[in-house]
Order: sequence, then structure tokens, then C-alpha cells
Amino acid sequence: MPDADRQWVGRARRIVRARLRHWRAEGVVERAELVVSELVTNAFAHGRGVRVGLRLSRAGAVVRVEVGDGTVVTLPGERPRSTYAEGGRGLDLVAACADAWGLTTDQTRVWCELHVPHDGADR
Repeated sequence: MPDADRQWVGRARRIVRARLRHWRAEGVVERAELVVSELVTNAFAHGRGVRVGLRLSRAGAVVRVEVGDGTVVTLPGERPRSTYAEGGRGLDLVAACADAWGLTTDQTRVWCELHVPHDGADR
């Protein structure tokens, strides 16, 4: 991935971190930064669109992240991976960190939801 594109991954993390702190949803900042890093990286590395979009929303205790490039997303099929492979684990990380995830109905964005804990971290 070119350095110019790589810079957008860090920018996206900073935007998400700032928005979540504004919403007082600090309890999901680390997980959100990780899933945004993976999804934005995937959009730049594998997308075919000219623009990568990031959408962040909150409804009650649920933060939703959507990332896409305007083209139809094709999820990788099941395939064996080497233990030492450098790639191919991004969506596995998203699945492990998110409370739910999938494709939007038009299949142009990957979404995930993170539940904000009610332990005082979101006040």
C-alpha cells in the first residue's frame, strides 16, 4: 500500500478516537481503533473505488462503524492460512473485536457494531 494511502489509516483512527471521546464512549475506543485500522486498510489495499468512506454512528449503547469504497465488497472465502502469514487476518480481527459485523444490504460497505459498556466508562 502506498505511503500516501497508509497515512489515511492513522487519520481514520484519530477521527474515531476523537468522536468516541466526544460521545463519552471511551469503553470502545481501543476496539474501534483496531477495527477501523483493519477495515480502512482493506479498503485501500483491496478496494477498486476512488474514495474510501468511513461512517461512524451511535444509537444508545451501540457504536456502528461502516467502511467502503463504493464498489461491491467481496469477502474472502475460507482458505487455509500459514501460521506465519503476514496477511489475511483482518476480518478475523474484526469478527473477534466486534459484537456483530457484516456487509450493508447493497454490499458496498463492511459494518461492525461495538456495544459501549455500562461500567462508567461511557459517562
